[in-house]
This record gives sequence, C-alpha cells and structure tokens, in this order.
Amino acid sequence: MKSICAPICSSADIAPMQARAFAHDGVNIIIWRQGQNLRGFVNACPHLGTPLEIFANRLLDDTGTMLVCATHGARFNAHGTCISGPCVGDALAPLPLAEADGKIMLAQTPKT
Repeated sequence: MKSICAPICSSADIAPMQARAFAHDGVNIIIWRQGQNLRGFVNACPHLGTPLEIFANRLLDDTGTMLVCATHGARFNAHGTCISGPCVGDALAPLPLAEADGKIMLAQTPKT
C-alpha cells in the first residue's frame, strides 16, 4: 500500500534535539528531531487534551530528552509514553513522519 505524504515544514525548521509545534489540517502536531530520528505526535496531553506548551515551541525539558506538558508537568519519553505526572503509562498519539527533498511530511496510509 502506497503512502500519501502531506508536507508540514522544511527540514531546516527542526534543528537537532529540537521539538516544534505545527498545525496541519486542523490537527496540532509535535515534530521532535533526535539526532537523525524524527518523532511525530498529536499535540494533546492524554491527561486533559490540552497542547503541551503554553509558550510557543517550549516543549522539551532542560536536558532536551523529554517532552513536557506545561499544564501539570507530565513528562513523555521519545516513544510518547508518560513516565511521570498525572497520566503515567498513557501516551501521546503517534504520527508517522517522512523526510525527503528537504521537507518533513506527515505520512498517511490511504484507507481501503
């Protein structure tokens, strides 16, 4: 089954060890670059459904290794799983990403 890719941003928009928030087709998205890996999540804390950041693109902890929800301090690992805070064990909804031709894209599988 072939994937359909919708461009979200330029590859240059996400520096190494940086996370940024974007809106795409009514969905708030987090894109997090960890070295060569890109992680994509819906930007909604599983605790209350609020976006993780209060201030634009302040998504990571001081070490740059965890996503943090500004509402109640929930911390999420690279797989999106909450490891501390009010939603321990819950996870951010993952989004498949692809990177090609200087663009980061949301990879979607067509419904059959």
